[in-house]
Formats: sequence, structure tokens, C-alpha cells
Amino acid sequence: KEHKLIKKGEKNMSQYHVYQTEADYAFIGWERAKEKFSLGDYKSVYSGELVDSVSCNGEEKRINQNDREVLENLFEMFNLRKPEDFQGRSLSVSDVVEIVRKNRTRRYYCDRFGWMEITGFTQENTK
Repeated sequence: KEHKLIKKGEKNMSQYHVYQTEADYAFIGWERAKEKFSLGDYKSVYSGELVDSVSCNGEEKRINQNDREVLENLFEMFNLRKPEDFQGRSLSVSDVVEIVRKNRTRRYYCDRFGWMEITGFTQENTK
């Protein structure tokens, strides 16, 4: 399923999408999983918006611009304070988070220690 950027009023907001798998490489680090990895093995379990900027006293401040910080914040959120409507399991090794911004989309594999950007995989087979 291809995700498009949502417009809130006149301002663009970035988005994130969480994907999880039950494939035989679930919960396995990227080095071992990359040979079997396929986005087609994943299903979307949650989507949300990332506020790109806030206004305070007439001054606009850009936020959520660093993907690594966003990923760490999402990891904490989906493990310590899950959204009430989240039906997936805690964010863990082998999960994929996609960050959709106005000018780019990137996908990250939750690795044993941190995140690995994954490239060269199409999303057309993602459930």
C-alpha cells in the first residue's frame, strides 16, 4: 500500500508507518535477516503524523527533522506508552518504520542496536 503525504490545512505534515512481520526472520538482526528480507512479508500495524513545525509568539520552529531522533522517540513510545488504538506488539528487532516527508520517503529496519536504513526494496507487495 503506497502512502501519500497528508495535508493539514495548508501545511504539510510528515507521517510514519510501522510494519511488523511474522516471517521466519522476525526478531533477527539485519545482518542475518537481509538475505531473506522482503517488504511483502510485512503488514502495516500503525500510522501516525509527525508535526514538522510549531509556532510560538509568531515564530515558527521546525521540529522532528532528524529521522534517527524520530525513530528513537517512536521506539520509546511503542514500548513504554503505546497509543490506545495500537494493536501490534511492542516495537522490536525486525520491525520496519517508514518516514514519509514532503520530499522523500525512507524505511528503517529495527536492528539489534539502533536502526538500519533499508534501500532497494519496493513497497508494492507490502500488506
